[in-house]
Amino acid sequence: MSSAKNKYFFEINVLLVAFMFACGLWYIVVGNAHVESNIAVRVEYRSLPTKFVTAEDTTNTINVRVRASGELLQNLTNRDLYYSINLSKIERGANVIPIEIGTMVDFKGVDIINVDPTYVVVEVDTIATKTIPIKINFTGMENKDLEIRNIAISPAVVNIKGPTAMLRDLEYLPMVFDLNKMKKIGSHSRPLQLVVPGHLSVDTPVATLSFDVVAKKTPAKID
Repeated sequence: MSSAKNKYFFEINVLLVAFMFACGLWYIVVGNAHVESNIAVRVEYRSLPTKFVTAEDTTNTINVRVRASGELLQNLTNRDLYYSINLSKIERGANVIPIEIGTMVDFKGVDIINVDPTYVVVEVDTIATKTIPIKINFTGMENKDLEIRNIAISPAVVNIKGPTAMLRDLEYLPMVFDLNKMKKIGSHSRPLQLVVPGHLSVDTPVATLSFDVVAKKTPAKID
C-alpha cells in the first residue's frame, strides 16, 4: 500500500515539474517573441519664452511603430509616454523641429520602425495688447412697432491681449444681443459676457449693456 502511495506522489511531482517547465518554456518563447505595434506618444512643449504664444494647431501626438518583445511592448503601452520639446531658443514664425524618438529612455532596446510625423512645425508669435471698442449687434426684434434707443455699454473699450498677427486686423470686439429677451417698453440694463477668439484674452470679462425700448411713432393719417 505504501509503495502504491509513493508511486502516486512521484507521478504527481513529475507532472508538476513538467507543467512548470512547460510554463517556463512558453514564457521564453512567447513572452520574448518580437511583435510590432503602434505606440502613441504625447508631445510636451516646455520653456516657451513668456513673450511668445504658440498656434492652436501645434502637433500634440506622435505615432511610433515599434518592434519589441511582448513583455516590453506591454510595459510601453501601459505607460503615459511623452516626448519633450524645449522651446527656449525658438524664434518668431514657423520653426521646424525634428523628432528624435530614439533619444527617449523609454525606447532603449526597442526597434523603432517608423515615426509619424518625423518633425513638428511650431509656429509662434509675439504677444501684444490692443485697445478696441465693443460693437453690439442686436438681433431678434420681432415686434416691428418697437425700436432701440440710447444704447450704451460700459466699458466702451477693452484691452485685448494675444498674438500680434491676430490683433493686427481686429478693429472692434463684436458681440450679439438677442432682443427677444426684452418684452417690455422701458429702460433695460444687462450684464454681457465678453467672448474672444482662442489665444486672445480680455482685461474685462463682463460689460454692462444699457438701452431703451420705445414704441415707434405712428404717422397720423390725413383724410
